[in-house]
Amino acid sequence: MVIAVDATDTPARYRRVVAGGIVIVVVMVLVLPIAVMLGGAVWSALMGHVLSEDAALRHGEIPQE
Repeated sequence: MVIAVDATDTPARYRRVVAGGIVIVVVMVLVLPIAVMLGGAVWSALMGHVLSEDAALRHGEIPQE
């Protein structure tokens, strides 16, 4: 004798799709690395601009106003 088991035989708590967990994983895998890299690029560009201008002022290449 064969007993057929389908989704209706399992309790509802085992059949739910955890959409929130899937969304969090997608955000962590796809969005966060891009945000970190873009944030680093913006930070590097700003710091490079500020520090190179400061170095040029200290060296006397740009006249002080």
